[in-house]
Amino acid sequence: MNVNKCDISEGINWLACGWKIFVPQWLMWIVVGLIFIGITFASMLIPLIGSLLYNLVMPALIAGLIWSAHEVEKGKELDATWLFEGLTNAEHRVPLLMLGAIWMGCVLVGTLLFFSIVGTSALTALMGQELTPEMFAGLILPVLLGALLMFSIQLLGAMAMFYGVPLVILDKVPPLQAIQMSFRACLTNFLPLLIFGIALIILGVLAVIPFFVGLLVLLPLSFCANYCSYKAVFKK
Repeated sequence: MNVNKCDISEGINWLACGWKIFVPQWLMWIVVGLIFIGITFASMLIPLIGSLLYNLVMPALIAGLIWSAHEVEKGKELDATWLFEGLTNAEHRVPLLMLGAIWMGCVLVGTLLFFSIVGTSALTALMGQELTPEMFAGLILPVLLGALLMFSIQLLGAMAMFYGVPLVILDKVPPLQAIQMSFRACLTNFLPLLIFGIALIILGVLAVIPFFVGLLVLLPLSFCANYCSYKAVFKK
């Protein structure tokens, strides 16, 4: 599959395209989004294991949202069970769980690096103990460095997943090949993706203002737009 280089304005067009997929069945999309959010919060109630399992299956759940956008665009009625397409379909399950294992690895490595740089004692001080100005000044650099390394590793993981997930669920591309293609596509389309990301951040800020209600729209919309981005980059 070829990787298309998109114009910088495409970052906004992907959102417009996602909106067209979202609006006709907006209520059902919100229901699907609520299920996704419910799974996220439920995983947080299980210490450690819940977070690990959630990161493992998250690409498969995202694949379900991408699959839903694909099916809705073809004129079908949105089915909430499509959210679990990546887990219930045996053909997709193993490749998507492989992506999940890679994503989980990125999260773990990033977190371990953060703790190793910041130190558990420093983190304890930040969370509860009273800090002197000297202690605070000494913590700024390791915290910033640790956060930067953690963000960088998780950004690489996000680049691997952004197009890797739709490549696996829609085109049955093997996981490792999908990751390579996703990296290449993200680097080739850095500017439109940057615009897309900035637009999502702005919409995210606006979405949390009315008691976070806007997130019920923004969550499914963002994945519909992810699907539109995938089409623009790989399907011309």
